[in-house]
Amino acid sequence: MNNTNTIHHAVRQAVIVENDMSDAMAPLLEKRSIAMLPIAGKPQIQYWCEHMSLVGVESLKIFVRRYPEQVRAFVGEGERWGLSIEVITLPEIDKSKADYSLVLPGIKQETLIVSMDRFPASKLTDWLNAETVIDTLENERALATIEDLAIIDKTSMQRLVQGESVSLLTKSHIATRAMNSPRDFWQINMDVLNGKIVDPLPLGYEIENGLYVEAGVQIKPGFNFNSACRLGRHCLIDSDVSLGDSVVIGADSIIDRNSSVNE
Repeated sequence: MNNTNTIHHAVRQAVIVENDMSDAMAPLLEKRSIAMLPIAGKPQIQYWCEHMSLVGVESLKIFVRRYPEQVRAFVGEGERWGLSIEVITLPEIDKSKADYSLVLPGIKQETLIVSMDRFPASKLTDWLNAETVIDTLENERALATIEDLAIIDKTSMQRLVQGESVSLLTKSHIATRAMNSPRDFWQINMDVLNGKIVDPLPLGYEIENGLYVEAGVQIKPGFNFNSACRLGRHCLIDSDVSLGDSVVIGADSIIDRNSSVNE
């Protein structure tokens, strides 16, 4: 039995969980977490951070079982997206239920939950404002549902871990794409590049007010800028560089030390 209506949610907490990866993905994950797979020039976890930030999420917990240090080094404490991020290491075990028992203490309120092998394929605002379905699901179906993206509370998570049926608040709008194979990964990458999947912050993240930075940028000490400046992918800003208003530095550029760039 289910009830359907439209609910506009303001969810402040989110959880991303690294569950079992398919064997087909193993060659891509020998030296990296799936969170760090590059899609259109950004690690896939960055897309989730950007989407979460734009819908008002404040606290994000990322449960990682492989190469958690890579993820910690990249996301930090989440300040670049206005988030409070905690990266939590999961043991490398095979049962998803055991993983969710470790996730349970982090569920304090209504929480967005998704598996790390899902990619955000549309705006989370559209998903949150879509038709809401409250359904009682058998345990295995509930586990599959929260991998795709759902909203769960502490009581429902407790029932899920105990192997019981669960009443879940889900959405009729499909918001994620699974990465079960290198082909899935390639197609998602191409769809982002071709604009078929939305890039929430195509100019990169805002590390300070008015400074937008794309992936792979290096900035050395003594850097100063005025508002609305953008640094392109993989550019190097040497020491003691100053940028004026609305300066855009293109991809793969090198700005020598003691330089001043205006207009």
